Parts: sequence; structure tokens; C-alpha cells
Amino acid sequence: MKVLSYDQEKNFIILIPTSLEDLLFLYDFIDKKDLVSGKTHRVIKFGDAQEEKEKVQIDVTIEAEEKFLDFQKGCLHVSGRIVEGPEDIEGIKGKLQTVSILINREYKIRKKTEDKFKWILLFRRLEEKGRRLIILAVDSEEATLAIVPEVGEVEVQSFFGVSSDKRDLKAREHLLSSFLDELEKSIVRRLKALDAPIIITGPGFVKEKLAERLKSYDDLRHKIVAVVSSTSASIAGVNEVIKSEVVGKALGEFKAYKEAKAVEDLLKQLGHDPSLILFNVEKIREFAQKGAISLLLLVDNITSILSPNVYSLLNEALVEVEGHGGAVILVNSKSEAGKKLRSLGGIAAMLRYKIF
Repeated sequence: MKVLSYDQEKNFIILIPTSLEDLLFLYDFIDKKDLVSGKTHRVIKFGDAQEEKEKVQIDVTIEAEEKFLDFQKGCLHVSGRIVEGPEDIEGIKGKLQTVSILINREYKIRKKTEDKFKWILLFRRLEEKGRRLIILAVDSEEATLAIVPEVGEVEVQSFFGVSSDKRDLKAREHLLSSFLDELEKSIVRRLKALDAPIIITGPGFVKEKLAERLKSYDDLRHKIVAVVSSTSASIAGVNEVIKSEVVGKALGEFKAYKEAKAVEDLLKQLGHDPSLILFNVEKIREFAQKGAISLLLLVDNITSILSPNVYSLLNEALVEVEGHGGAVILVNSKSEAGKKLRSLGGIAAMLRYKIF
């Protein structure tokens, strides 16, 4: 999804959906009475008796009433009354109209109220679209470190060892150990600084040796999501992995790991000192206003769980938590971590300190 501009205070965003997933997201993002602006087609009567008709393309803004996602045709239909339209067409305001949201077309959405949760969902989605992946291709004499963004150019750094006489086993092992030592020193700091999953690849056994070294670092162990084979330790090997199914799985596992760890940390704290954990939304809002919440966990389908009144309180709490530097994590409701959180009510907050 491309965001051209937005103003959260005025509750509007101008965007271009770029995939079917974006349309599915917008289906949840758009609520009744939200204003949706875009191009659409309408049959217009003209002539003195207005007996002639012509289908023309017009720019309109409608107040959303109904929506329907057509996966087969790749569009999201939003229907409602026209509130803004072409000035040269009389009697159009108040008429029913459908705006079909299509991939690679521009639309403007104005939310009816400041729905903090919906905005957080949007920004989390955009953050995920900007995710990066680290691919390390390695063999006994060469290594390639590639930082792969979801959009944009791949950043590549190459490393080379010293070739050895393949008949001299001891010399070969010594040179390999020295090469891995230098490689480790060169990349560890960079890998720690990047919040991205790591895939290690290569044609032989060296990839396992490098993976074992990197897993000895607490800051890197959880980031290594796959060790797979490729035919080369050059950029060609990196490209093999990029084109494989491993990438999608790695990104998903890394996100799932962070969500699962947050839920496990919550459960550990609950067992150690339950007084630092809150589940009641009213209490969460109260303590959020005091800046006392360090972490707020929500299942991603929380809107279907809470009543409108409680949901309104949650939105107020979200504003306060983020305003005081707390973290908000959305957990996939279909994952094991999401099911655990759902069993606790779908929402939980961890306090920074005890408040009596």
C-alpha cells in the first residue's frame, strides 16, 4: 500500500492499494459513515427532456453504508450516499452511489471519529511492508551479506578468504577458521543493530558452522530463522534464496516470534507478580493516563470482542500508552500466542511499576 499523505488529527488518509491484501485490510479499516472519495462511473441523464443517458466517470465522496469485497474481480465495493460530487451535475447529492476501490488507484478516506486502533493497525501494516531480511551466503573462501528490503535496492557486502591447497587438510581448516573469525568480527555488530530475520545459506557445511557461531550471541539467536542450501556464496546464492519460498516463511516466523515472546513475558510476569498486569479496559485507560503502562498487548481482532463503549475506552488508552512511550503490540489472533492472549480476554497491559 502506498500512502500519499495523511493527517491523523483530521482523520484522513490518501492512499493507493497495491495488492488484494490491501483491499482486505481496507475492508476492515473503513467503517459506516466514513467518507470515501475516488473516481467512479454513473449514468447521467441529459438533454432538455433528460431522456438521453450517458455513463460518465466522475469524482465523488460518499458516506459509507455498505461494503463488499470481491476477490474474484479484485475490488472492494463501498456504497453510500453522495456528499460531494461534480458541481455541473445537478441533483446528485444524496443519491446512492458505489465507489469500487481497485488496485493501483488513488482514494481518500476520512474516518468519522478518531479511531486510534484502526490507525495503529494501518501504521503497523505499513511498517511490515517496510520490513527487511538479511541473507548471509557463505562457503569456505567467500561470503556475501545482503540486506533485502521489501521495496528498493538490495544492499550487498562481499567478503573473501584465502584459497588453500585442497590436499592439505590442516591448512584448509586453519584458513577456514581464520576466515570465519574475520567474518564474525565484521558482521556481528551490524546484525545486532538490524531488527530483521536472518537466513544463512551456502553450498556446503560452512553455513552450519557460521550459524553455530552466530547463535552463541543472545542478541542474534532468535533472529536466525533458517539455514538452507544454495549453489553459491555469491550474490547468485542470495538471489536463489530471494526467489524461494523460504523468504515468506522467514518473515512470518520472525514476526510470530516477537509476538510470542511478548505474550510469554506477560505470562511469566503474571505468574511472578500479577499485580503488575491489567486486563480491565477501564483500569488500563486509568493507568495509561498516569504513564504507568510499559506494554499493551491486543489480539488483532479485538474490535469483534469489545462492545462499542469499551472499544471507545480502549482508543483513549492507546493514545495515552503511545503518548507516554509505551509499546503496543498486535498479536495474530490465529497464532498460538494469540489464542493464549484471547483466553485472557484479548487485551492485557504490563505496568512499569506498582501503583497502590
